[in-house]
Amino acid sequence: MDKPNTKEDFSSPLSFPCDFIIKIMGKSNQDFENEMLTLVQKHYPTTTADNITSRASEKNNYVALTISVHANNKQELDALYEELSQCPAVLMAL
Repeated sequence: MDKPNTKEDFSSPLSFPCDFIIKIMGKSNQDFENEMLTLVQKHYPTTTADNITSRASEKNNYVALTISVHANNKQELDALYEELSQCPAVLMAL
């Protein structure tokens, strides 16, 4: 009888360390980019504003940030995504 799959059964298709792109969407406001940079820097301290590009929606209600980080392992990325998913300002993180 086969055992059920667990998280440990799946290996990451990424080879670490690697550069990794994170997309974060939220409502457009003056502090969103700085708030997201601060949050990302908790996990990736060397990330700077130069690692971020932003794109506003057509009516400027929303903003999409693309942030490049240098990930050393999957656990770092998981921890960042967990914190992003709990942040009220984040509508979506990919």
